[in-house]
Amino acid sequence: YPGAYSPEWWAPSERNPQRDPGWLDYYGNEVKSAELDRVQRERAEQAELRVVEAAVSEAKFAEALWQRDYGRARRELEKTVDETARHDTPLGGWQTVWLAATHDLEQDTESADRLYGIARSRLTNAISLPRAAHNANAAGAGPNFNRFGAALNAHVTFARGNKFEAELKKLATELSEIDDGVPAKAEAAVRRLGEILGFNASRPDNDEGTGPDVIWVDEASKSILAFELKTDKKLTSTYNKGDIGQGHDHLEWIKNRFPDFTVLALLFVGPEIPTSDQANPSGAMRQCPTAEVSALKDQLLAIIEDLRKLTPIERLPAIQDETIRERWHLSSLAKRLGKSELAPKKG
Repeated sequence: YPGAYSPEWWAPSERNPQRDPGWLDYYGNEVKSAELDRVQRERAEQAELRVVEAAVSEAKFAEALWQRDYGRARRELEKTVDETARHDTPLGGWQTVWLAATHDLEQDTESADRLYGIARSRLTNAISLPRAAHNANAAGAGPNFNRFGAALNAHVTFARGNKFEAELKKLATELSEIDDGVPAKAEAAVRRLGEILGFNASRPDNDEGTGPDVIWVDEASKSILAFELKTDKKLTSTYNKGDIGQGHDHLEWIKNRFPDFTVLALLFVGPEIPTSDQANPSGAMRQCPTAEVSALKDQLLAIIEDLRKLTPIERLPAIQDETIRERWHLSSLAKRLGKSELAPKKG
C-alpha cells in the first residue's frame, strides 16, 4: 500500500512500535547511513558555489594584473583564496602561486617565499616552486632544518613585527576551525596543521572524491596518520556501522595508494561517544577527541609566539632543538591523539 516502501514508514514510530528488532537494526545501520550520500551532495553544492566565487576573483585578478596593478590584483584573489582551498585544495594552491608571483613582481621576496611555501603544500609535487635559502647564522652557515623547522622558521622570521602579528592571527584563525564543529572546515584546519608540522598533508576525499578526509604522510619514516572528521556528531549518537564501513574503505584506499607505507592509525575525530554494537572497527581505528587536536594546535601556536620573542641568533638553534624532539615524530603524534580504542560498548 502507499508509503509501504518509504524509510519513514519502516522506521520505528508510534504507529508501528512492535517492528521486528532485526529490521530496526538494519534500519539504524543501513537505511540511516544513506544520509552519507546527502552529506556528500551538500558538500558538492557548497564546493560549486566556492568555485564560482573563485572564477570571479580570478577574472578580477587577471584584469588588475594586466593593468600592472599588483596590489589590487592581490586583494581580489585574497578575498576568496583560503575559502577556495577549503573546498578545492589544488585550485587554492594554484591561486596561491599567483599571489606569490605578485609579491615577486613588487620585489617583496619575504612575502613571496611564504606564499610559495603554502602553495607547495597545497599542490604537493605537482609543480616545482622557488624555495628561499635559510637565513645564515652568526658563523655564516645556514641551519639544516627538517620540514617542521623550515615551517616554523618561515612563520617567525618576518622583518616587521606587524607583519608577524598579522600572519600569526591569520594562522590562528585558520586552525581555530578545528573547533568549529563543521567537518569540512575542520578538515581544512587539520590538513593545515599537518602541513606546518612538516608532513605531506592532503585531503583525499575532498580532492579526489575517495579516501580519508585528511592524511599526514611522513616520507622519512614511510608512515601515515589518517583522519576521519566527525566533529558534528552529537553526544547522544554513536559511531555507527556506516561510519565504520567508511573507515574500512579508507584503510583499503591507503593500502592501495601507499603500498610501502605503514598506517599508524585512522583517527575518528569527534566527541567521545561509543561505537554501535553492530559495528566492527579495525584495530587501526582509534577515537580522537576534538579537544586533543585543538590542544596540539594551541601548543604549536604557543611555540611560534615563544620563538618570535628570541633574537635571530637565539632563534635558529631553538628551532633546531625543538623540531627534532621525538614528540613531533608522526608515531608519537599518533599515540598522543589516538589514545582510546574505537570499539563497541560492552555491557
